[in-house]
Amino acid sequence: MFKRKNKELTRSVSMPTPCPHQNLEPEDYYMSPLFVNYTKSLKKTCKRRLKTGSYDQFCFDYMDEEINRVGQSAKYFLLEQQAKHQAMIHTLVFQFDKADQNIAQCRLEQLKKEKEEIQKELDKYNRILYRKTTLEKVGDAR
Repeated sequence: MFKRKNKELTRSVSMPTPCPHQNLEPEDYYMSPLFVNYTKSLKKTCKRRLKTGSYDQFCFDYMDEEINRVGQSAKYFLLEQQAKHQAMIHTLVFQFDKADQNIAQCRLEQLKKEKEEIQKELDKYNRILYRKTTLEKVGDAR
């Protein structure tokens, strides 16, 4: 009645970024090869250890040490991937911030140049306006 459909997820997620050449996409995490190989051969390993060892019905934890070792290795492998992914995100955010600062600095310089040009033009009009009046010296003082 409730069957799970085997659909392969092919959706891609993309995030809008101000720098389209930089990839800011979710990172796929993967399991360590040691863990994958171990899980594939776990049944064979258990049977082999049972045949070679002298285990009885009360020795139920004969594989715990090995399973914990492989589990810890897989955990550290995933944590390492997470750290690399977070470092990449911080680097990209820093680059975006630096790019925004550069854009703002360029815009500020443009506005300063425009202000100087407008001030020169305003001074020119003030000189024309105040020529041959009693305010001529006041206009020049500006």
